[in-house]
Amino acid sequence: MEVFKTDPSIKVVSSQPTNWDATKASDITTNVLQQNPDLCGIFSVWGPQTVGAAQVVKNAGKKGEVKIFVASDGQPADCDMVEQGLFTKNLSYRADTQGEAIANAVLTLLQDNRPAGTTQLAYYTTNYWVSSKDDRQYCFVVPKE
Repeated sequence: MEVFKTDPSIKVVSSQPTNWDATKASDITTNVLQQNPDLCGIFSVWGPQTVGAAQVVKNAGKKGEVKIFVASDGQPADCDMVEQGLFTKNLSYRADTQGEAIANAVLTLLQDNRPAGTTQLAYYTTNYWVSSKDDRQYCFVVPKE
């Protein structure tokens, strides 16, 4: 909210928790759209809850008019939503690569002979904007076996 407040051209009309629930996101988005028919954007975290908001926007005939930006773990369904035009962009933080980084950190610490708590290290993963099918590599793949 602090960042949004720095730009006078941005007016935040609602900031409500959906408790990670697509149905609640749908209900909130329905009310916000009714109260703000000129709404131009939605920002959310985690794709599965944002699907509810995207469906409301689509059903209201405002797909493409109301931009939907989501930050998510990079699951394939979120890339599907971008490709269908229901999410404008998905900021993928690739949970699978974060998991690999955490495992590498654990392995590094287990191999370190120094006393616990004396080693400091950092592993970084990169976020990627997914905005089309060309960015599909930034969503992880779920193995079939």
